[in-house]
Parts: sequence; structure tokens; C-alpha cells
Amino acid sequence: MANGPNQKDTKVPNGTSASQGSSNDLTHPANLKPWEDQTRSPAERLNSYKEFVREKVSEILAAADRVSDDPAKVLEIRDDPETKRWVTEAQKLKDLSAEDFRKHIDFRPEVRELLGKNFLGSKAWRSQGIDVGVAPPIPASVTKELLESECPLHPGQKVKDTHILMLVPKTVNGEAYTALKLDELCAKRKGSGDRLIDSRYQ
Repeated sequence: MANGPNQKDTKVPNGTSASQGSSNDLTHPANLKPWEDQTRSPAERLNSYKEFVREKVSEILAAADRVSDDPAKVLEIRDDPETKRWVTEAQKLKDLSAEDFRKHIDFRPEVRELLGKNFLGSKAWRSQGIDVGVAPPIPASVTKELLESECPLHPGQKVKDTHILMLVPKTVNGEAYTALKLDELCAKRKGSGDRLIDSRYQ
């Protein structure tokens, strides 16, 4: 989320940093987790995430086993928020279909609805005839609570009204994206460097 169209950093579901870029080939952007890679099948994505969660749960069980002779420490591990988080996540995945998982990861309708015209994704780029390849998911850190909170830069206004969430791609039309490339695509061809931003009002 940025106070303007320069959003690049994001968070993925497990809380680690990921790239907010996109790619036009069949490889996913650096640091993008397998379950976030939209070029993979829904089943592959779900299975990769299940394996990740299984590893997390196994780590927790191993930690509890190492202190099994100390009931207090075992209880501490069991009641730890991270333990509850991953155990709950494993339970949720039991009956989740691959397609439902894909929708959960890729689509954040509440975010798009709250941001309205302050959300500029791949559709806005395509409206200008620009191919940005496969778009990454909306950052998990961009929540309804965040968007509804008061903007620290503009007291009295909400984040959703003062900030723009914009996809900054790695490539455009198969070439590396740069500020000069944006000038070439928007300013020179359309007559205004703000043409992409203006597309949200069309």
C-alpha cells in the first residue's frame, strides 16, 4: 500500500516478504511461494501449501517431543499462538478444494470493493493495451481493517481514500518495466503521463 502509485513490497500468507512484480513467462517471480504462482494448476498450488503447513506442524510436534519430560514446556508450546495458527490452518485445509483455495489466495474482493477506483491492477494496465503478464495476489497485509483505519498522513480520512494500491509489474509487453518505459507507453503514446491513473475514471 502506498500514498501514490508506487506499491512494490508485500506480505505473503506466512508473513515473509515477497515480490509484487509479475512475469510474462512460466516462471514465478523471485520469492513468490509455489502456492501463489498463478501459472501452476490449482491442485499443485494447494498441495504445495498443504506440504508447507505439514512441515510447520511437524516442527511444532518435534519441539514438543524434545521437551516431553517437562509438562510445563509442552503446555507452553501447545498454547503458543503460532501452534494454534498452524494447527487451525491444517484443519481448514482438510476439506478445502483446490479451486476454493485458488480463489482464497488470488481474490480479495473486499479489498477491491473498499478501494474502488484506488485499486489499479492488471485490468487497468490492459485497458491501455499493455500486457503485464500474470499478476501476483493482493498482499495479505492489505486488510479491511487497514483500509478502514485512519490515514496517518491525512487525519480525519481513511487509508482507503488517501492511498492507491497499484500493480508495479516486472515486465510490460515482454520488456523490463522502468520509469522510462512508463513514459514511453503512456506519456508519448497517449499524451499524458497520468493516462494510466486516469483509466480508473473511465
